[in-house]
This record gives sequence, structure tokens and C-alpha cells, in this order.
Amino acid sequence: MKLTCSLAVPLFREYLIGRSYSPSTLNRYVWEAELFFRFLSGHREKEDLRKVSRKDIETFRVFLYHAVKDDEARRFGESTRCGILSTVRGLFRFFQRRELILTNPFDGIELQGPKHRPLRRTMSEKEMDALLKRTEEETVFDVRDRSFFELLYGTGLRVSEACQLDVSDADLAAGRVFVRKGKGNKERVVPLGRHAASCLKEYLEHRPWFLRKTVLPEHRPALFLGRFGRRLYASYMGKRLNCLLKRAGLETEGISPHILRHSFATHMLEGGADVSHLKVILGHVSLQTTMIYTHVSAQNLKKLMKRYHPRENELYEEVPYDEEFVKALPD
Repeated sequence: MKLTCSLAVPLFREYLIGRSYSPSTLNRYVWEAELFFRFLSGHREKEDLRKVSRKDIETFRVFLYHAVKDDEARRFGESTRCGILSTVRGLFRFFQRRELILTNPFDGIELQGPKHRPLRRTMSEKEMDALLKRTEEETVFDVRDRSFFELLYGTGLRVSEACQLDVSDADLAAGRVFVRKGKGNKERVVPLGRHAASCLKEYLEHRPWFLRKTVLPEHRPALFLGRFGRRLYASYMGKRLNCLLKRAGLETEGISPHILRHSFATHMLEGGADVSHLKVILGHVSLQTTMIYTHVSAQNLKKLMKRYHPRENELYEEVPYDEEFVKALPD
């Protein structure tokens, strides 16, 4: 039996589904595995995964350096190349563990991450205020969008997590949000600050307008709805964010809804929040994070939010630097 693309990729897909990857991540891994098989067939005249050698892997690395994306006339970036090689290595490990291949051509090949990681783009507190500023004549869409992005910035949720929220997941009275479909299907409770809760309450008063055209029952529980009463999706909210940025006169290059999550984390840390507490709120998966869940209560997390988040802390006031005063201080 040959391990061809038509046989290997579906088996790999089933394995990834069992690992509870998100649909977008799963599709990316499958595409990268298929890219490797296309390389084998077109450049090495091989179709059987069992016949891949270490030289084939080294040639694939060179191929990735010169290859261009199918839909764009530009080469793969360093991070993308590293990710593709990591996926292909995972493909071989998967079949080696199941004893469908005897040797792994990646043995002895060291894969290094990108040498230069770009700094994560964040928005300043002033930019966030400008983005989420109320206007005199607001439509129901403006109310919805501001509520959505206030939620991202006020809780650090991933945009996909916010889109998957149902009305029952937002407990405004208790000040918390239940994330039932987080990354890797992990569930968690995230504190909901006063400001984000106020915007959500306002949006919920307008939500029946969006329900008027809902024809599919599965969309009715969704917290955030579109014009035709359907659950919002991430790419659409990326376009809505772009519109808000332009309206506020802000830079749009490199800005996506996920940047609001980065901004949330950055501003919390700058305010003095503990990194371990922040991991719990963000839902990062690790052994350390699991241990934190057993020690940090939801009430303590809520207090941290009220203390450190710039939209929740009413006592914070930045004092201007006075150079003459500093010089007058005794040594």
C-alpha cells in the first residue's frame, strides 16, 4: 500500500480533527501537507510518502524559499516557511507513530523558528478611545460594532470567540462572559468590565431589530447578528473595523480585530497586571495555566480587571513630567 496524497491527507485530517483544531487552522495544515505532496510529484517525481528521503526534505526547504503563493506574486515569509516545515514534520511523525513508515526523513534535521519576529502591533489607549468614540447619529450597526469591539478590547477575547458567543453566554448581572468554544474547544470564564457591559446592554436593546429577518433557527441564539439575522463571522468584522478606523482618522495598515486582543494584553501588563493572571483571562493553554485555574478565583480576576484595565480604573491619572521639580529634589 502506497501512502499517496489521496490516502495520507484524509488520515492526517482526521487526526487533526481529533486534536480539536479550529476549522481555519485545520484547513491551513491540510493545505500545507498537500503543498508538500505537490512538490514531491512535480519536483521529485515521487508520490509515496514512504520513499521520501532526507535529501527530499532539504530540497523542499530550498523550494519554499523560492516559491510564491498561488494567489499572490510574492514569496513565502520566513515565519510561513517555518510553519510549513513544522506541519510536514508533524505529518511524518503522525505516520511514524502509527508504524506506517519505518524511518522519518526529518531525523537529524533541526528546524529553527524565524530569526526575526516582528513586534506585535498594538493600539494606544488614545487610539482606542478615538476608535470607540460615540457619535451623535448612530445606526444600529454602529451600536453593534462598538459593542463588539469594546468586548474584544475589554476582555481580550479572540474575534472567533466573540462571534461564537450566544446571548446566554453574557451574564451582565454577574459581570462575566462564558467562552464555550475557545481555541481547542477549551471553555473559560472571562470577567466583563463595567464599560464593556454597558455597551453590551445598549446593543441588546437593539438586537431585536437584527432578529426580524432571521430565518434559520440556529442563528437566533447568537449574541452578535448581521443585517439578515445571521451570526457574524470574523472576516466580516475585520471589514467593519477597517471602516471604523477610517472614520476615526486612524491608520488601517496592519490592523485587524486580533490587534485589539494584543492591545488588551499590553495595556493590562503596562498597568501592572500579573502575567500569570493574564494567561488565565486570555485562555492560553499550558501546564502552568492549568495550575493557575486551581488557585485564582474568578472574583480575583474580576478585581484585577477593575484595577488595571484603563477603561475600568477611574482613579488613574497620568502626572506630567516636571523636569525643574526633579532637578530640585535632594540627592
